[in-house]
Amino acid sequence: MDPAEGLYWIIDDTGFPKKGKHSVGVARQYCRQFGKQDNCQVAVSLSVATKEASLPVAYRLYLPQDWANDPARRQQAGVPDEIEFATKPQIAIAQLREARQSGAPDGVVLADAGYGNDTAVRDAVGECGLRYAVGIQLSTRVWLPGHALQLPILFRRVRNRAGYL
Repeated sequence: MDPAEGLYWIIDDTGFPKKGKHSVGVARQYCRQFGKQDNCQVAVSLSVATKEASLPVAYRLYLPQDWANDPARRQQAGVPDEIEFATKPQIAIAQLREARQSGAPDGVVLADAGYGNDTAVRDAVGECGLRYAVGIQLSTRVWLPGHALQLPILFRRVRNRAGYL
């Protein structure tokens, strides 16, 4: 993989449809393969990509909160005690930080709105010294660093000619 023409870090998740409820992490959650919520497992991944190829470098099964908070279910499925609940964005941040601490090269981070909409993800990318191009929802407010958030005119305090609010 030659990064001379650009190197990219891709944060994504993959759903695995499941029929039963006994496989670790199976829950009714969004499954991209179906385009809707259904019974599935979800794994969060971090891949490195160039123009020629991509390579997954981190992969972790998401453990939904109802699984994380059910000791009997965890024990029956063999989930280690040290595995705690983490959101998908939290998992992605940990994967990215670990990759950078391991000496991973600079690149542009790419992610869909499921990750890009999360301020903590965008902040973590910056803290890792990387740039990003991520999706965000239309309702998400963003502003340039060093600039204050500008509220819509309806919410600003406006003085009339007599100086009253």
